[in-house]
Amino acid sequence: MKNFIALLIYSLAIFSSTEKKENYVVISGNIKSIKNAQVDLYYKREGLMKKVAHFQIKKDGSFKKELDIPEGEYVFMLSDPYKAIPIYITKGSKISFSYDESDVKNTIKYKGDNVAINAYLFKKRQIYWDLESSPIRRELNVKADELGYKKYYVDQREKATALLMQTKNLPSWLVANEKESIYYSYMKSLISCEFFFRFYGNKDFNPSENFLKEIKEFNFNDVNHFSFSKDYRALVYDYYSEKAKNDAYRQKTNEDQECIKVFSNISNEKIKNTLLVYLARDKYFSYGKKEESFYRDIVKVITDTDSKKAVQGILSELTKKNKRIAKGAPSPKFIDYDNFLGGKTSLDDFKGKYVYIDLWATWCMPCIKEIPSLKELEKEYKDKNIEFVSISVDNKNDYEKWKKLVKQKKLGGVQLFADENLESSFTKAYGVVGIPRFIFIDAKGNIIDADAPRPSAEKEIKNLFDQYLAK
Repeated sequence: MKNFIALLIYSLAIFSSTEKKENYVVISGNIKSIKNAQVDLYYKREGLMKKVAHFQIKKDGSFKKELDIPEGEYVFMLSDPYKAIPIYITKGSKISFSYDESDVKNTIKYKGDNVAINAYLFKKRQIYWDLESSPIRRELNVKADELGYKKYYVDQREKATALLMQTKNLPSWLVANEKESIYYSYMKSLISCEFFFRFYGNKDFNPSENFLKEIKEFNFNDVNHFSFSKDYRALVYDYYSEKAKNDAYRQKTNEDQECIKVFSNISNEKIKNTLLVYLARDKYFSYGKKEESFYRDIVKVITDTDSKKAVQGILSELTKKNKRIAKGAPSPKFIDYDNFLGGKTSLDDFKGKYVYIDLWATWCMPCIKEIPSLKELEKEYKDKNIEFVSISVDNKNDYEKWKKLVKQKKLGGVQLFADENLESSFTKAYGVVGIPRFIFIDAKGNIIDADAPRPSAEKEIKNLFDQYLAK
């Protein structure tokens, strides 16, 4: 009898293990024009991109990994978002794809499960990327051309819809979801118009009533749709976020506080509380906002226990992180980073000098925009006891691209290349989730400001420097 029970337990364990393995996802493939690089897999969920796995690309360009991950849409990305590969994963699926990194658009090939879905998602992504990166879009923003802007995004919507209707073998549920998603993307473009026009120099722009008609007629408070559609939730979040952004600009108030104010005034409690949690997650995970008071203010206006606990969890994690990188604390260190001029450089090499660190990447346009201001800052403080250290967090595969850009733009200061891009121990210790990020360290290696003003914030950064360098 004992032997029978033991055999039964063993058999159940084997069955359980086999069943679990059958639910695993296998992702494999080959990338040409790339070797010995690390690629990340991101899970797209509720507006956030969460990193779930690293893939080591072998010398022959191949990769393979078995993962226990939930169903949904993922993104396989090296460094350039334009070359990101969308993947739809279902339980137990085996997905393979190959492409040439130098020409992803024309060489991508999917095999295995969900081929039709993944090929469609890639083509749709290309439609959006091609239009978003077009010089025509920039010209429309510069001219503040409402009619042209709207027509541009109507064309984008029609192209995406035509692709959806022409693609065969897509499941009916996906077609229904995509119709909705395409329309919501169009609505998001209309909602963002005011911000983009202002960003490109039209500071006094106000949208016309005719342009706002579709937005005003849209129902952003459908609680039933909000409960079941992630795309609708994302659109509603964008709508209220843009409203807060525009209100803050017109009233010259703090944008983050305006977000809390706008969100807390939403009449439906479920929508209000959910969006306040989204706001906290977005600011923490996407932008690395570190002011604890901001999250406490969100907690104050949330009216349900679960949402309150979610934000309190973020606040607790942030408090621990802030203690580690508080003013006066010893700075985390980087060791033996590649120096553009040759050799290796560590933070300890700058002991006895103040250090202003710029974390950036060649693909980061806001980082590139800071370069002229950074050069001016270096020039003004060249005789002071300070080192300007720029650390690239590019992927290893972009090492030569980094060297080329440093030379092309004649970058000054100390130019270094991080060992593990944004996953390096140094960036992780500082809780870096977005760039550019600037850090100011004193001559003893202690933190002055873990999130220092950018060079373009001329008044703030000079006041900070003069406070210490004049001593």
